Amino acid sequence: MVRVFYAFLWVLAIYFAIFVGHYSPSWFQTPVKSIDFFCWGDTIEPELLEEFEQTYKIHVNIHPFSSNEEMIVKLKAVQGKGYDLICASDYAIRILKEENLIAPIDHGQIPNIASIDPYLLHQNFDPQNEVSLPVEWEPYVIVSNEPTQLGIADLFQDQGKKRIVMTPDPVEAIMYAAYTLFGKTDQLSDVQLKEVARLLKSQKKSIEAYVDHRAKYLIETGNCDLALIRSGFARLMEKDKVPIHYSLPNDWHFINIENLAITASSNKKDEVHTFINFFLSKNSQKVHSENTLVFPVHKELTTETKIVAEIHEKNDPQFFHYLAKEEDTRDLWVSLKRHQPSE
Repeated sequence: MVRVFYAFLWVLAIYFAIFVGHYSPSWFQTPVKSIDFFCWGDTIEPELLEEFEQTYKIHVNIHPFSSNEEMIVKLKAVQGKGYDLICASDYAIRILKEENLIAPIDHGQIPNIASIDPYLLHQNFDPQNEVSLPVEWEPYVIVSNEPTQLGIADLFQDQGKKRIVMTPDPVEAIMYAAYTLFGKTDQLSDVQLKEVARLLKSQKKSIEAYVDHRAKYLIETGNCDLALIRSGFARLMEKDKVPIHYSLPNDWHFINIENLAITASSNKKDEVHTFINFFLSKNSQKVHSENTLVFPVHKELTTETKIVAEIHEKNDPQFFHYLAKEEDTRDLWVSLKRHQPSE
């Protein structure tokens, strides 16, 4: 009986050791903080996330989206609940601000604001940077197989046998066409919107595809000759030794600024402010810029390229925004996609 009793104690000790090794009750654990980040899939690198989590003991749950429109629709549907931080383009910030879906940012909690290039601050979609802070930016450029000096308006003219890649974003496409027809404008009448639709449909016979990520493949393979895309895609081609030339359009300088904003529904604002400050640090900006080939917002890292110098010199950046109602914009885009141009 004694031997059986000791054997039982040994078995019990082994099971207890296994149990403790695989289970830690909540009163043994250090609470883990977390935030939910709604963003583009490539907004932040895994190594930066790991560094942030190890340094601040705050876990970041990434929820990717594929377009500003998708992000806006989802945030409206849930009133921002389930998300603490978002990354949004300039025109999306304007919409989210009007819908009261994003909250004021406490600048006092983000000392790295002082390192942001002043050129990127105080833009018309958020003049006081009350609800948003820039985290990356890039201009739109025209890519070609040979040196050329074209404007956006030229891409709506007959290009002969040349094939063109244009944006897959309806807001951007409508604005390109509207500026070509009417110059700088903030709103389109119903009549003007119909003119824009006609111009886009007329251009379609020269369009190879409405894409941005696949522009590299289409140019590399000779399927297209011209592309109006964000500079990051052009710089990627350059990095991969694709024989291209790219330059700013000679009429309008459109730029895109991606911004961080805090959802109004978040109850983790201290943790979110900590993350924003981290992402705006010099090291984070350097890692992110080198990986994505977008331009950093840190003023000590501002790339002294000809394109950046031109943009600063002209100092007339154009930002995308809805020139018509959202439903009219969607209807026009659906109609354009269905349109079969005549030869």
